[in-house]
Amino acid sequence: MTSARFPVIATIGDGWRLGPRRWRWWLALAGVLQPAVFLIAAPLLSTAGVAAIHSTGVWSLTVATLPSILGSPLAVLVLVLIAIVAASAIAVQGLTMLTAARLQREHTEQLPPTARELARTLGARVRSLARPSTFLLAPYLLLIAPLGHVALGSALTTWIAIPGFIGGELMKSPGTAVAYTLAIAAIWYVNLRFVLVLPALALGERSVPRAFAASWRATGWLPWRLVVVIVQRTVLQGIAILVGFAGLAIAATAIADAVAPDAAAVVAAIGLGIGQVVVFLVIALIAAAES
Repeated sequence: MTSARFPVIATIGDGWRLGPRRWRWWLALAGVLQPAVFLIAAPLLSTAGVAAIHSTGVWSLTVATLPSILGSPLAVLVLVLIAIVAASAIAVQGLTMLTAARLQREHTEQLPPTARELARTLGARVRSLARPSTFLLAPYLLLIAPLGHVALGSALTTWIAIPGFIGGELMKSPGTAVAYTLAIAAIWYVNLRFVLVLPALALGERSVPRAFAASWRATGWLPWRLVVVIVQRTVLQGIAILVGFAGLAIAATAIADAVAPDAAAVVAAIGLGIGQVVVFLVIALIAAAES
């Protein structure tokens, strides 16, 4: 990956020209990746984490119980392993989408890769990253990226956020408000500078430290190009959520409530389910285009 700045309009146009070209293929890929992480990895990691915490004699992870948990070598080892597995799952999920997008762009007819080609290329890329320096991805994927909400999302990190009540309390005092605002701005800035880490790895960067350096160079000290791309993605996702929930779930419930009140609850459940499917499909296409 070079340090050249990428053109904004060409980047957006290229994504939307290639991503939806085989939209059924991209939906199938997203339909495999997200449920695999959400239905398999997330419950297993959550169960293991809860068991590790309970093994120390406490029932929740708080500031007060943290010393007890850190005092148990077994609990610390399990939590570290969970972090590594979670980061690996997120990395593989993102690399799969990005590698598929890279292969599609490289094809003469710009068609998505076959499952065998994708698996072979992804396997070779993952094997080449089997080195200690790859562990540097863990704090980025599990902390920096989720807090900044800039990189490709994963079901494993949707719950990672700064609680609203903490932000509200910090904003009550001018001193803490300034510090909190600066901290949030710093997190966003670091996110923007490192958002190309996974794309760099998908393009063949030889190590994670090199990918971080490449992303830092490519984004520039004022990464306004990325801001434009991220804003258009956020707007489209917002529209998808609005159409999916407001347009289908809420509207259908309102109509049922007026016409057949007894069936309103059933209609609401069906509408909510359909709305979630619509949101998932549209966001999957957006993710494919942005890859």
